[in-house]
Amino acid sequence: MENKIESLHHISLKSTPEKFPQVLHFYKDILGLEVFCQWSNGVLLKTGDSYLEIFSNAETEWSDGNIRHFALCVADVDQWAKKAAGEGFEVFMGPKDICFDSNPQFKARVAFCKGPLGESVEFFCENKFVVREKSTIEERIENLVFAREYCGILQQNIKTSRKIYLFCIIMGLIITGIGVSIHGTLSTILGSAYTLITVLLFIFAKEEYIRRFTKNYKKNIETAQTHTGVKMNFEDTTEIAFKYNSIEVKDISGKNSVFALKDFVRIIDHETKYILEFTEGRMVFIKKENFENREQLLALINPNTPPAAPAI
Repeated sequence: MENKIESLHHISLKSTPEKFPQVLHFYKDILGLEVFCQWSNGVLLKTGDSYLEIFSNAETEWSDGNIRHFALCVADVDQWAKKAAGEGFEVFMGPKDICFDSNPQFKARVAFCKGPLGESVEFFCENKFVVREKSTIEERIENLVFAREYCGILQQNIKTSRKIYLFCIIMGLIITGIGVSIHGTLSTILGSAYTLITVLLFIFAKEEYIRRFTKNYKKNIETAQTHTGVKMNFEDTTEIAFKYNSIEVKDISGKNSVFALKDFVRIIDHETKYILEFTEGRMVFIKKENFENREQLLALINPNTPPAAPAI
């Protein structure tokens, strides 16, 4: 098996014993990092999938050199910069939007502050779009119907429905034929009407499927509101974060989903939205108004070229 570096495990800082309480207060209490483990002269703080290691046995303020800076991934750069400044720590750069000099272009929002040891701490929000939009039941139904149609599920359901309607047409013709042969006026009329209705349903099977799907969808929403007592609000925040190797999406219900870029298939250009297609029939619906053009979106999800580091 190939021996390679998988990810960053930790960054290490060294503080004098006198300053260690202030350092721990900054990272643990102000920034809210969780203590993973602690020993007699140090602590390991959890930062997502990596760690920040802080020793308390430095003999001088600047022993063993120093690091340039390290970045903490956050959802709201401005909020964390304001909090650090409010606690008396210098915010010497930002908050501001930056664009990496790379192909494709890669955007982020950043801010830098000075930590207790003079270290530079970067608050980093990686290319996250916060899209405030009104999403109606009709739009959600449209997306679901499109996904079923594109993946072939809609056609299968319509094919099954038409088989049922065809059987009903045959039964209607039989009833009509029996009515004619015995001169039964009522049987003839009922058989003819039944046959005509099922013929129309056979022809407009797709429209009937969408009508029933819409009716049941709205019914489910109404049932949920009745039982919970909560009025469903479809105006919410959708977050789309373009990472190096994935896309993270928060939908209007608050559910988070991760789509690996290696599974990306293509962009489907719909009338009002871009649809990102992934393997196994997974799709992400994004309104066109959030991007200048299709090329801008494609550049953001290009998995082949990692972004270069900006000059700080």
